[in-house]
Amino acid sequence: DWAYDDQDQGLKPWGAPSPFNASEYKTSCREAWGSHWQEKNKLKTARQYLAVKENHVLSGVPLHFSSTDLKEIRKCIMGCAPIQEYFRYPSDDIFFFAVAKVIPLPQSVCSVWVFMGAEVKMARERIMQLSKEQKDREAALWAEEQGIDEEEDEEDMEPTAEDLKQFAKEEPKAEEPPPEVKDEGQDLYATEDADKKLEELEKGGDDDKKKKKEKKEKKAKESE
Repeated sequence: DWAYDDQDQGLKPWGAPSPFNASEYKTSCREAWGSHWQEKNKLKTARQYLAVKENHVLSGVPLHFSSTDLKEIRKCIMGCAPIQEYFRYPSDDIFFFAVAKVIPLPQSVCSVWVFMGAEVKMARERIMQLSKEQKDREAALWAEEQGIDEEEDEEDMEPTAEDLKQFAKEEPKAEEPPPEVKDEGQDLYATEDADKKLEELEKGGDDDKKKKKEKKEKKAKESE
């Protein structure tokens, strides 16, 4: 099906054409692979929602068998090196799990998938390292947000072209100088009411002097 000549040109099949070269098959394969990658991305994003204990890590190994014979499956599992590492774990603080799924196929063939693994507690050094990395990411994110806010504030504070035009049109008004105060012996802290009272008292004193003077003149005339 994939024969080429010395000039790199495809040769015609010498028998019936292979169904794997048909355009319909290629299109169906591309669609199937596209859905596979989409499903894989969904599962990858959903990993953070797995029910795993705090400060623990979930590890597993997928295994595929084309038989349902329990003895053969057991033999293959016990001979798997990654699974033997779980069995040789030195601590008892470990939780094992196993999941199996059987997919029936034509001609009495079954596709058996087995997923085995364990939930293991992380080492203290690894926990401290992850905590430090998380704090560094949060600090960098916070610094980035603060930088964006400061740039926005600076942009808001900068005057626009319209503001500059308005400031150019409006001429600054000259400030009037404060009134000069002449010190002529008067009380600078006296108010207008106090000045009026002083004037009234002065007028009243002059009237009393006039009255006394008139009385003296009358008495002088009567004595004559």
